[in-house]
Amino acid sequence: SKKSFINWENTNHLYIPLKENRNENAIRPWSHISFTMASADFFKCLKVNDNDFRQKTCKLISSLAKIHCSNYFLGWGDEWQSAEWAENIGFGAWLEWDNLTLRDKRKIANMIIHEADRFINYKVPYYTAKSGKTLFKGDTKGEENAWNSRILALAYCMFPEHEHANLWYIKLLELLLSSSARPTDANSTRTVDGIVLNQLLNGSNINEDGTVTNHGLYHIDYMTTVYEGMSDSIFIFLLAGKKIPAAALFNLDIVYDCLVNKNLGNLDSKKEGHHFYERNENGEISSELNMPGKNDWGGKW
Repeated sequence: SKKSFINWENTNHLYIPLKENRNENAIRPWSHISFTMASADFFKCLKVNDNDFRQKTCKLISSLAKIHCSNYFLGWGDEWQSAEWAENIGFGAWLEWDNLTLRDKRKIANMIIHEADRFINYKVPYYTAKSGKTLFKGDTKGEENAWNSRILALAYCMFPEHEHANLWYIKLLELLLSSSARPTDANSTRTVDGIVLNQLLNGSNINEDGTVTNHGLYHIDYMTTVYEGMSDSIFIFLLAGKKIPAAALFNLDIVYDCLVNKNLGNLDSKKEGHHFYERNENGEISSELNMPGKNDWGGKW
Protein backbone atom coordinates (compact mmCIF):
# COMPACT_ATOMS: atom_id res chain seq x y z
CA SER A 1 0.00 0.00 0.00
CA LYS A 2 2.92 2.38 0.65
CA LYS A 3 4.19 1.76 -2.89
CA SER A 4 0.75 2.48 -4.32
CA PHE A 5 0.67 6.05 -3.02
CA ILE A 6 4.28 6.96 -3.86
CA ASN A 7 4.23 10.13 -5.99
CA TRP A 8 0.45 9.79 -6.25
CA GLU A 9 -0.09 13.48 -7.08
CA ASN A 10 1.87 13.16 -10.32
CA THR A 11 0.39 9.91 -11.66
CA ASN A 12 -2.94 9.40 -13.39
CA HIS A 13 -3.57 6.18 -11.50
CA LEU A 14 -2.16 4.30 -8.52
CA TYR A 15 -0.06 1.17 -8.79
CA ILE A 16 -2.24 -1.77 -7.69
CA PRO A 17 -0.63 -5.13 -8.53
CA LEU A 18 -2.97 -8.01 -9.36
CA LYS A 19 -2.27 -11.53 -8.17
CA GLU A 20 -3.11 -14.45 -10.42
CA ASN A 21 -6.04 -16.39 -8.94
CA ARG A 22 -5.72 -14.42 -5.68
CA ASN A 23 -7.50 -11.18 -6.42
CA GLU A 24 -9.34 -11.54 -3.13
CA ASN A 25 -6.06 -10.55 -1.49
CA ALA A 26 -5.21 -7.96 -4.14
CA ILE A 27 -8.55 -6.15 -4.57
CA ARG A 28 -10.78 -6.90 -1.60
CA PRO A 29 -8.83 -4.86 0.99
CA TRP A 30 -8.55 -1.89 -1.39
CA SER A 31 -12.28 -2.01 -2.14
CA HIS A 32 -13.10 -1.75 1.57
CA ILE A 33 -10.57 1.05 2.03
CA SER A 34 -11.94 3.04 -0.91
CA PHE A 35 -15.50 2.83 0.43
CA THR A 36 -14.41 3.78 3.94
CA MET A 37 -12.47 6.79 2.66
CA ALA A 38 -15.37 7.95 0.47
CA SER A 39 -17.83 7.55 3.35
CA ALA A 40 -15.58 9.52 5.71
CA ASP A 41 -15.40 12.34 3.17
CA PHE A 42 -19.09 12.31 2.20
CA PHE A 43 -20.39 12.25 5.77
CA LYS A 44 -17.77 14.81 6.87
CA CYS A 45 -16.10 12.52 9.41
CA LEU A 46 -12.76 14.28 8.89
CA LYS A 47 -11.66 16.85 11.41
CA VAL A 48 -10.50 19.17 8.65
CA ASN A 49 -11.45 19.76 5.03
CA ASP A 50 -8.62 17.72 3.61
CA ASN A 51 -8.52 18.16 -0.16
CA ASP A 52 -5.57 15.74 -0.43
CA PHE A 53 -7.69 13.05 1.25
CA ARG A 54 -10.49 13.56 -1.28
CA GLN A 55 -8.08 13.45 -4.21
CA LYS A 56 -6.47 10.27 -2.88
CA THR A 57 -9.92 8.71 -2.46
CA CYS A 58 -10.97 9.52 -6.01
CA LYS A 59 -7.66 8.35 -7.42
CA LEU A 60 -7.91 5.04 -5.56
CA ILE A 61 -11.48 4.48 -6.78
CA SER A 62 -10.64 5.31 -10.39
CA SER A 63 -7.50 3.15 -10.27
CA LEU A 64 -9.46 0.12 -9.06
CA ALA A 65 -12.14 0.58 -11.74
CA LYS A 66 -9.49 1.04 -14.45
CA ILE A 67 -8.11 -2.46 -13.88
CA HIS A 68 -11.50 -4.19 -13.77
CA CYS A 69 -12.00 -6.69 -16.59
CA SER A 70 -14.68 -4.48 -18.18
CA ASN A 71 -11.97 -1.87 -18.80
CA TYR A 72 -8.79 -3.96 -18.94
CA PHE A 73 -8.57 -7.35 -20.64
CA LEU A 74 -6.34 -8.92 -17.97
CA GLY A 75 -8.08 -7.23 -15.05
CA TRP A 76 -9.94 -8.54 -12.01
CA GLY A 77 -13.65 -9.40 -12.02
CA ASP A 78 -16.05 -12.16 -13.07
CA GLU A 79 -15.04 -14.14 -10.00
CA TRP A 80 -16.24 -15.22 -6.57
CA GLN A 81 -16.73 -12.11 -4.39
CA SER A 82 -15.85 -9.66 -7.19
CA ALA A 83 -19.41 -8.32 -7.20
CA GLU A 84 -18.96 -7.28 -3.57
CA TRP A 85 -15.64 -5.58 -4.31
CA ALA A 86 -17.17 -3.77 -7.29
CA GLU A 87 -20.07 -2.65 -5.10
CA ASN A 88 -17.74 -1.28 -2.43
CA ILE A 89 -15.74 0.63 -5.04
CA GLY A 90 -18.85 1.72 -6.93
CA PHE A 91 -20.69 2.85 -3.79
CA GLY A 92 -17.64 4.91 -2.84
CA ALA A 93 -17.59 6.36 -6.35
CA TRP A 94 -21.27 7.29 -6.06
CA LEU A 95 -20.51 9.24 -2.87
CA GLU A 96 -17.65 11.05 -4.68
CA TRP A 97 -19.45 11.34 -8.05
CA ASP A 98 -19.14 15.11 -8.41
CA ASN A 99 -15.39 14.88 -7.79
CA LEU A 100 -14.65 12.31 -10.50
CA THR A 101 -13.79 12.96 -14.15
CA LEU A 102 -16.11 11.93 -16.97
CA ARG A 103 -13.58 9.31 -18.12
CA ASP A 104 -13.39 7.80 -14.64
CA LYS A 105 -17.20 7.79 -14.34
CA ARG A 106 -17.44 5.77 -17.56
CA LYS A 107 -14.97 3.18 -16.29
CA ILE A 108 -16.78 2.94 -12.95
CA ALA A 109 -20.13 2.55 -14.73
CA ASN A 110 -18.64 -0.20 -16.92
CA MET A 111 -17.48 -2.05 -13.80
CA ILE A 112 -20.82 -1.79 -11.98
CA ILE A 113 -22.96 -2.70 -14.98
CA HIS A 114 -20.70 -5.61 -15.95
CA GLU A 115 -20.81 -7.16 -12.47
CA ALA A 116 -24.57 -6.59 -12.12
CA ASP A 117 -25.30 -8.17 -15.51
CA ARG A 118 -23.60 -11.39 -14.38
CA PHE A 119 -26.58 -12.09 -12.12
CA ILE A 120 -29.48 -11.53 -14.51
CA ASN A 121 -29.67 -15.26 -15.30
CA TYR A 122 -27.90 -16.45 -12.15
CA LYS A 123 -29.10 -19.66 -10.50
CA VAL A 124 -29.46 -18.71 -6.84
CA PRO A 125 -27.86 -21.27 -4.46
CA TYR A 126 -29.44 -22.62 -1.26
CA TYR A 127 -28.11 -24.36 1.84
CA THR A 128 -31.21 -26.54 2.04
CA ALA A 129 -33.55 -27.54 -0.78
CA LYS A 130 -37.32 -27.01 -0.57
CA SER A 131 -37.62 -30.76 0.11
CA GLY A 132 -35.44 -30.38 3.22
CA LYS A 133 -32.36 -32.00 1.69
CA THR A 134 -29.07 -30.33 2.66
CA LEU A 135 -27.32 -29.17 -0.51
CA PHE A 136 -24.13 -27.69 0.98
CA LYS A 137 -23.36 -29.42 4.26
CA GLY A 138 -22.36 -26.92 6.95
CA ASP A 139 -22.14 -24.08 4.42
CA THR A 140 -24.97 -21.57 4.08
CA LYS A 141 -25.24 -19.59 0.86
CA GLY A 142 -27.02 -16.77 2.70
CA GLU A 143 -23.93 -14.63 3.11
CA GLU A 144 -22.93 -15.18 -0.53
CA ASN A 145 -26.38 -14.23 -1.83
CA ALA A 146 -26.43 -11.18 0.44
CA TRP A 147 -23.07 -9.86 -0.79
CA ASN A 148 -24.03 -10.49 -4.42
CA SER A 149 -27.31 -8.60 -3.97
CA ARG A 150 -25.45 -5.38 -3.21
CA ILE A 151 -24.18 -4.75 -6.76
CA LEU A 152 -27.73 -5.11 -8.11
CA ALA A 153 -29.09 -2.55 -5.65
CA LEU A 154 -26.31 -0.14 -6.56
CA ALA A 155 -26.70 -0.60 -10.32
CA TYR A 156 -30.48 -0.18 -10.12
CA CYS A 157 -30.27 3.02 -8.05
CA MET A 158 -27.32 4.58 -9.89
CA PHE A 159 -28.55 3.78 -13.40
CA PRO A 160 -32.38 3.60 -13.19
CA GLU A 161 -32.76 4.40 -16.90
CA HIS A 162 -30.53 1.52 -18.02
CA GLU A 163 -32.24 -1.09 -20.19
CA HIS A 164 -31.41 -3.81 -17.63
CA ALA A 165 -32.67 -1.89 -14.58
CA ASN A 166 -35.87 -3.94 -14.17
CA LEU A 167 -33.94 -7.20 -14.58
CA TRP A 168 -31.47 -6.08 -11.90
CA TYR A 169 -34.35 -5.26 -9.56
CA ILE A 170 -36.08 -8.62 -10.04
CA LYS A 171 -32.86 -10.53 -9.32
CA LEU A 172 -32.11 -8.22 -6.38
CA LEU A 173 -35.38 -9.23 -4.73
CA GLU A 174 -34.64 -12.91 -5.31
CA LEU A 175 -31.15 -12.68 -3.81
CA LEU A 176 -32.37 -10.70 -0.80
CA LEU A 177 -35.26 -13.06 -0.06
CA SER A 178 -33.11 -16.15 -0.52
CA SER A 179 -30.37 -14.79 1.76
CA SER A 180 -32.52 -15.02 4.88
CA ALA A 181 -35.17 -17.55 3.79
CA ARG A 182 -36.14 -20.21 6.36
CA PRO A 183 -37.45 -23.70 5.51
CA THR A 184 -41.05 -22.62 6.13
CA ASP A 185 -40.63 -19.62 3.82
CA ALA A 186 -39.80 -21.88 0.87
CA ASN A 187 -43.31 -23.35 1.15
CA SER A 188 -45.13 -20.19 2.22
CA THR A 189 -47.82 -18.37 0.25
CA ARG A 190 -46.85 -15.09 1.94
CA THR A 191 -46.29 -12.18 -0.44
CA VAL A 192 -43.26 -9.85 -0.18
CA ASP A 193 -42.82 -7.00 -2.67
CA GLY A 194 -45.53 -8.61 -4.79
CA ILE A 195 -43.72 -11.97 -4.87
CA VAL A 196 -45.31 -15.16 -3.54
CA LEU A 197 -42.49 -16.81 -1.61
CA ASN A 198 -43.13 -20.43 -2.58
CA GLN A 199 -43.21 -19.44 -6.26
CA LEU A 200 -39.74 -17.89 -6.08
CA LEU A 201 -37.75 -19.65 -3.37
CA ASN A 202 -36.21 -23.02 -4.12
CA GLY A 203 -34.91 -23.57 -0.61
CA SER A 204 -33.60 -21.86 2.50
CA ASN A 205 -30.35 -20.38 3.82
CA ILE A 206 -31.04 -19.81 7.51
CA ASN A 207 -32.51 -22.12 10.11
CA GLU A 208 -36.05 -21.81 11.42
CA ASP A 209 -34.92 -20.17 14.69
CA GLY A 210 -32.79 -17.53 12.94
CA THR A 211 -29.42 -19.23 13.40
CA VAL A 212 -27.12 -19.61 10.40
CA THR A 213 -25.00 -22.69 9.77
CA ASN A 214 -21.55 -22.11 8.30
CA HIS A 215 -18.18 -23.81 8.80
CA GLY A 216 -20.33 -26.59 10.26
CA LEU A 217 -21.24 -24.36 13.23
CA TYR A 218 -24.16 -22.23 14.40
CA HIS A 219 -22.01 -19.27 13.54
CA ILE A 220 -22.62 -15.76 14.88
CA ASP A 221 -20.24 -14.23 12.32
CA TYR A 222 -22.42 -15.45 9.46
CA MET A 223 -25.67 -14.45 11.15
CA THR A 224 -24.36 -10.90 11.20
CA THR A 225 -22.76 -10.93 7.73
CA VAL A 226 -26.05 -12.02 6.15
CA TYR A 227 -27.63 -9.12 8.03
CA GLU A 228 -24.87 -6.71 6.96
CA GLY A 229 -24.96 -7.74 3.30
CA MET A 230 -28.72 -7.30 3.04
CA SER A 231 -28.74 -3.98 4.89
CA ASP A 232 -26.54 -2.36 2.23
CA SER A 233 -29.63 -2.20 0.01
CA ILE A 234 -31.39 -0.20 2.72
CA PHE A 235 -28.68 2.49 2.68
CA ILE A 236 -28.46 2.54 -1.12
CA PHE A 237 -32.21 2.99 -1.60
CA LEU A 238 -32.32 5.63 1.15
CA LEU A 239 -29.54 7.66 -0.46
CA ALA A 240 -31.26 7.34 -3.85
CA GLY A 241 -34.53 8.61 -2.36
CA LYS A 242 -36.29 5.39 -3.38
CA LYS A 243 -38.69 3.19 -1.46
CA ILE A 244 -36.80 0.44 0.38
CA PRO A 245 -37.83 -3.05 -0.78
CA ALA A 246 -39.40 -5.12 1.99
CA ALA A 247 -37.06 -7.92 0.84
CA ALA A 248 -34.11 -5.94 2.24
CA LEU A 249 -35.58 -6.42 5.73
CA PHE A 250 -36.85 -9.97 5.24
CA ASN A 251 -36.50 -12.04 8.45
CA LEU A 252 -33.91 -9.67 9.93
CA ASP A 253 -36.16 -9.29 12.98
CA ILE A 254 -35.99 -13.05 13.45
CA VAL A 255 -32.19 -13.10 13.13
CA TYR A 256 -31.84 -10.24 15.61
CA ASP A 257 -34.24 -11.83 18.10
CA CYS A 258 -32.14 -14.99 17.91
CA LEU A 259 -28.91 -13.06 18.50
CA VAL A 260 -30.41 -11.43 21.58
CA ASN A 261 -32.69 -14.06 23.12
CA LYS A 262 -31.65 -17.55 21.97
CA ASN A 263 -30.51 -19.77 24.86
CA LEU A 264 -27.34 -21.36 23.47
CA GLY A 265 -27.90 -24.31 25.78
CA ASN A 266 -30.46 -25.53 23.25
CA LEU A 267 -27.61 -25.88 20.73
CA ASP A 268 -24.66 -26.69 23.03
CA SER A 269 -25.21 -28.04 26.56
CA LYS A 270 -21.99 -26.38 27.75
CA LYS A 271 -23.45 -22.94 26.89
CA GLU A 272 -26.66 -23.25 28.92
CA GLY A 273 -27.94 -19.80 29.93
CA HIS A 274 -25.64 -17.99 27.49
CA HIS A 275 -26.61 -15.93 24.43
CA PHE A 276 -24.97 -14.89 21.15
CA TYR A 277 -25.04 -11.32 22.51
CA GLU A 278 -24.19 -11.97 26.15
CA ARG A 279 -25.94 -10.28 29.08
CA ASN A 280 -24.09 -8.23 31.67
CA GLU A 281 -24.55 -8.51 35.42
CA ASN A 282 -27.74 -6.44 35.17
CA GLY A 283 -29.21 -8.79 32.59
CA GLU A 284 -28.83 -6.24 29.81
CA ILE A 285 -27.55 -6.99 26.30
CA SER A 286 -23.81 -6.33 26.06
CA SER A 287 -21.11 -6.30 23.40
CA GLU A 288 -19.64 -9.57 24.67
CA LEU A 289 -20.17 -12.36 22.14
CA ASN A 290 -20.62 -16.09 22.35
CA MET A 291 -21.66 -19.00 20.14
CA PRO A 292 -22.21 -22.76 20.33
CA GLY A 293 -18.89 -24.56 19.99
CA LYS A 294 -15.77 -22.47 19.47
CA ASN A 295 -15.21 -19.47 17.19
CA ASP A 296 -13.10 -21.01 14.44
CA TRP A 297 -11.66 -17.66 13.37
CA GLY A 298 -9.70 -17.73 16.63
CA GLY A 299 -8.92 -14.99 19.10
CA LYS A 300 -11.33 -12.45 20.52
CA TRP A 301 -14.21 -10.98 18.51
